[in-house]
Amino acid sequence: MQINQNLPNIRMMTEVPRTLKEWWGNIRLAYGNKIMPHLGSLTDLLNVEANKSLITLMIEFWQPIIVTFQFTDFEITPTLVEISQIANLLLAGRAPLALRITSGIDFLQSLGLRVGPCLRRVDEGWVKLDYLFKRFGRRDSYYRFQQEFFISRVGWERHRAIVFVMAFLGIMIFPKKKACVDITLLHMVIFMFRGPVRVTIVPMILTEIFRSLSLCSRGYDHFKGSNLLLQIWVLEHFYERQEENDAETDLHNKIKSHAARLSMWDAPNNENGWRIFLTHLTGNRIQW
Repeated sequence: MQINQNLPNIRMMTEVPRTLKEWWGNIRLAYGNKIMPHLGSLTDLLNVEANKSLITLMIEFWQPIIVTFQFTDFEITPTLVEISQIANLLLAGRAPLALRITSGIDFLQSLGLRVGPCLRRVDEGWVKLDYLFKRFGRRDSYYRFQQEFFISRVGWERHRAIVFVMAFLGIMIFPKKKACVDITLLHMVIFMFRGPVRVTIVPMILTEIFRSLSLCSRGYDHFKGSNLLLQIWVLEHFYERQEENDAETDLHNKIKSHAARLSMWDAPNNENGWRIFLTHLTGNRIQW
């Protein structure tokens, strides 16, 4: 077993933007039934506290050539089924989705926005979360920025759920730049909402996690996959299970009930504690 301890300070999503939480609170009642089929339980990640030390240490145990975490006497790898179950997203019988190259002009026009001063940054491949929130995140956003739209209020309403899902995925699942959203997500999300085509983002989620693990294990300093989903997967396997505690938690929503399941486990509370725990971890002590 080879452990890479010469890693840089790896950037990852460690704090959920308050803007994104406010946005979800603003539209949950009106659009939740349209959004949940596409995000499953992922919105509950907004309430998960990131453990950067754990993920950084897990990268030390990642073997990019064989695509697995390698410990003292066992190997373990996240699977599509596991990510599907954690996210509460259907997988079987669904076609995998992928990103599509998008120009800045196409991005703005697809949202009903006139091409303006923000085009330069949008053409760089990203848009600020705050920019999207101000124009789609509040009930009166249309009237506040009406001069920027070439669509009607009705057309704007049809975009709101799509823009939120795009923003959520860009911040929480496929982070490209802090507080910014990858514009190539837009057409993928639009396709998700069109229906009735049966599609899934689960393979894409796992691919980005694997890609980030492998890049960071080789010295890259930015984890661009969902470190929160990876964190939940890790802890669900490694925590010391208490049957009476499991019986009281909601297994249908594994993200929402995750903290309750771990509440009786005396987990390491700092980087050194996690390093000792992972270094001495054996296959008979984890949950398969």
